[in-house]
Amino acid sequence: MRFCACVITYYPDEALLRENVACYRNEAEKVYIWQNTPLADRSRYQWEDLGERVEWIGEDTNVGISHALNAVLRRCQEEGYDYLLTMDQDSRFEDFSHFLRRVERELPSREVISFAPETPGESAPKGEWAEKGYVITSGSVVDVRKALSIGGYREEFLVDGIDLDFCFKAKRAGYKAMMLGGNKLNQQFGETIQVGEKKIVSYSAKRLHDIVLSQWMMWTEYPQYFNKLHFLKVFYLGEPFHIVCYHNNKLSKLLAIAKATFKGVAYRFRLTN
Repeated sequence: MRFCACVITYYPDEALLRENVACYRNEAEKVYIWQNTPLADRSRYQWEDLGERVEWIGEDTNVGISHALNAVLRRCQEEGYDYLLTMDQDSRFEDFSHFLRRVERELPSREVISFAPETPGESAPKGEWAEKGYVITSGSVVDVRKALSIGGYREEFLVDGIDLDFCFKAKRAGYKAMMLGGNKLNQQFGETIQVGEKKIVSYSAKRLHDIVLSQWMMWTEYPQYFNKLHFLKVFYLGEPFHIVCYHNNKLSKLLAIAKATFKGVAYRFRLTN
């Protein structure tokens, strides 16, 4: 098994990025750090002492996550890598070496397109592999050939909806996404609000708009896989309640959900009628 890793960055926190890369740098043949930070600022967010295996790459503009991952997948194919570890800049494995050993035991697998660790809010029986409806992009070890065969990641989605679309598309093609219980990925989801012992993620109005719209699109395109009740519960009960009770910019965020809903419903019925 030949594998490399890729982490997508946008104004990364130096300490977090160093911890991130250190988790898998010794196992990967190559670590690509894709820079979506604007060109004028990139030099301040590029550290050349991360190791000989690390290569900083990118294009002239912020191309989003999907385009970057597709470019790296094609490079993997050209350079003979079998698997690609895809990482967000704010993620960190607790024990990547153990995770990689468990992945290697499963190979070669004709059915699995991605192997993933546990993530916040999603788990599997400890020490066992469990098939999931979808796994998040960060922390997944992806079969390069299979990923390219289904068209890679959806470049229409810059940040949100990427993991859902990829896993649903893979499932429709007959592939599985598997999660290893007990092996965890620590993931930070941006700004959070502390409410008692619980932390609530506080997305910007734009992110909320993009998340909700992408969810409607997934409902429309993959109705057999999409968890409709969970979506409605989270974004039409839980999220509005949190916004009203705890968030700043309440009106702009509620309007963002309303606008995304209008577009999403229009998209759904335009495609299904």
